[in-house]
Amino acid sequence: VHRFLPARLTKRSRDSGGMLAHSRPILEFTKEENDTGYSYLRSIGCNDGRFVCLLVRDEEYLNRRFQGRDWAYQDYRNSSIDDYLTAGLALADRGYHVIRMGKNVKSAMKSVNARIVDYANSSANSEFLDIWLMANCLFTISTGTGTDAVSNVFGKPVVYVNFLPAMDYVSFFHGITVFKKLRWKKSGELLSLEEMLANSYLSSSEYESHGISVVDLDPEEILDAVIEMEERISGRWFSTDLDSELDLTYREIMKLSPKYDMSHNFIHPESRLGAMFLRKNYQWYLPLTKNLMTDTTMR
Repeated sequence: VHRFLPARLTKRSRDSGGMLAHSRPILEFTKEENDTGYSYLRSIGCNDGRFVCLLVRDEEYLNRRFQGRDWAYQDYRNSSIDDYLTAGLALADRGYHVIRMGKNVKSAMKSVNARIVDYANSSANSEFLDIWLMANCLFTISTGTGTDAVSNVFGKPVVYVNFLPAMDYVSFFHGITVFKKLRWKKSGELLSLEEMLANSYLSSSEYESHGISVVDLDPEEILDAVIEMEERISGRWFSTDLDSELDLTYREIMKLSPKYDMSHNFIHPESRLGAMFLRKNYQWYLPLTKNLMTDTTMR
């Protein structure tokens, strides 16, 4: 009766009451701390403060920091930083700086564009800036890993791309999510969302033993989700009737899935699966929608 169990066990780390959505951040930076943060931004040429954080999980951090333990069971969550360059360049073309976050990363982010900054491999990398940048960005692009919780706490939207497992969809927060794809090895067919929810596993070996290959999103699919977030935030996004139909359909599929825990009782109104991804893939991803669309509804 006197034990407080961690939220990971009691609520699967969900904000079950929507406290983040319904309150302002209670943590504040001092003037000196903000001066340090803005000084860093000026040092990379970001004088207008318009920047996006990019956080891509790979195996290097755990392998280097916690040697002696086999972390291969989490390989299904890893991604290649190279797949995010297309989205980074698109944001740079729109006037944003893109700051690649992380520590002990596997590969450098290779770009000659001055607006794309590989902070993870720079001498400026510090624990203070790790927090300050994630708290002050316009939004974060993440594959779903620890530090993006800082953006959650400070009310910054998150684009979750190459996210798995599907049952852990972050529905309680302002974000756009596009999962990795799963493919049946035997037939070569991609799993629908309903099948992905039913086959949500927490180790690479489980996907393997169930005859499933994990397929990363391609750079264009990542780009679609990122640009959708930027346009929604800037007020330039236009939804279609089809988007509304697909939104209702995927939410119903998730709600009916026995593996998707809806007991958190709160779904953020700005939490959604990527509309562009659904527009392009609904026929196999949301099979209930096969008869929804005509040639005139898709533009």
